Amino acid sequence: MKIVMINLFSIFLLIVTFQARAKEGKVTPALTQGEKIYVENCNMCHGKTGDGNGPVGKNLAPKPKHLKAYNAKQIIKILTDGNVSMMAHFKDSLSKAQKEAVAQYCEKTFSDK
Repeated sequence: MKIVMINLFSIFLLIVTFQARAKEGKVTPALTQGEKIYVENCNMCHGKTGDGNGPVGKNLAPKPKHLKAYNAKQIIKILTDGNVSMMAHFKDSLSKAQKEAVAQYCEKTFSDK
């Protein structure tokens, strides 16, 4: 039941965010794909605002860094290789295009720029 609720929340979050971006005229297929992958794979640790306060991330030590600390190139590298703290790699589970889409989504969504 808990997994169903988390999945429903993730879908709700995806729809709300997509609608907001559609109104801003900033939706591209890659951005939409990146958002979907982020919600499915990253949200649990990095949270909906990328600050590391996701349902799992808030209990980790060390806590995940805010995603605004990384540019797209760094995000792709981390997705490919993992990092030294706790994050596993997505080398084999995400294609190059999917990693680029996640990086684009994170950079556009969480950057201070």
